[in-house]
Amino acid sequence: MSVNPFALRGRDHPAGHLSPFPGKGSEESGLYVDVGGASARFARFTEEFTPPDAAAGRGRLVVVTGDSGSGKTSLVDRCVDWLGRAAAERGWQAPAVDLREAEAVALGTADRVRLVFRRLVASLAEEGAVPRRWVEELRVHEDDPPSGYRALGRVVLEQRRFAVVLLPSCELPMELREYARLATPGVVLFLESSYPEVEREAESPPSEGRVLHLRMGRLGADDVRRFVEQRLRGRPPGTVPEISDEAMEAVVRTAPHLATVRQVQMLLHEMFDRAIAESRTTVTYRDFLEYWNAKDLTR
Repeated sequence: MSVNPFALRGRDHPAGHLSPFPGKGSEESGLYVDVGGASARFARFTEEFTPPDAAAGRGRLVVVTGDSGSGKTSLVDRCVDWLGRAAAERGWQAPAVDLREAEAVALGTADRVRLVFRRLVASLAEEGAVPRRWVEELRVHEDDPPSGYRALGRVVLEQRRFAVVLLPSCELPMELREYARLATPGVVLFLESSYPEVEREAESPPSEGRVLHLRMGRLGADDVRRFVEQRLRGRPPGTVPEISDEAMEAVVRTAPHLATVRQVQMLLHEMFDRAIAESRTTVTYRDFLEYWNAKDLTR
């Protein structure tokens, strides 16, 4: 029986980020392909955070930018996983609170930052990530995030911990500036954005030495080829349709138009689905054309 190598396990749709690293207990580690400069960005992160307790002790904001679907969230997950393991090797703990799925609310920057801090305190209480007495102390500062983040950093450092917070996506440069100010000792904040204005702000951060900007690049032809080949590598014969040379070259040539992993993933998922539905053993150039023409992706 043929399977689609570009489907994500347990997903109804091929789009979506991977959580491909062992620390998250994921079954997707074999699906991750290093494209768009992710390896270089990750290497820069590990260099900046070695040793992790010293880097976190200063307080840091890690800003990951790039087009939607470029692999920002997967890079963040990779960095957070490494940070937790590296901290543990030095006798520290780095509990992470993931607020990225928090519902977006149309508020001004100050109100939005305040709401996120309240959600952070609620998550720490709900998950039991910190002792109850710490939660009560943080609740005192719910309307004053600067004081609240300072209190959080103080209490975690006392216990050889530092707090890792994955923030909701950022749309405004002003919000980035505010979080740069809030990255106090003991607190590491991660922020993602697809907005050019935020990216420009991250390139010239207001808090020197506190902001680390990692930009995910657009895919090139070599990235696309590597993505396809790695997803198909090691599959038992007969379990996955082959892709013809003509179809493969057509996919590779999409790099100027399909610039992100998500876009390429959706193209290949559809091509392989067509072949599987028709019980064919080969994905052909016709499968590529039918998807390409239907989506009119050259515009």
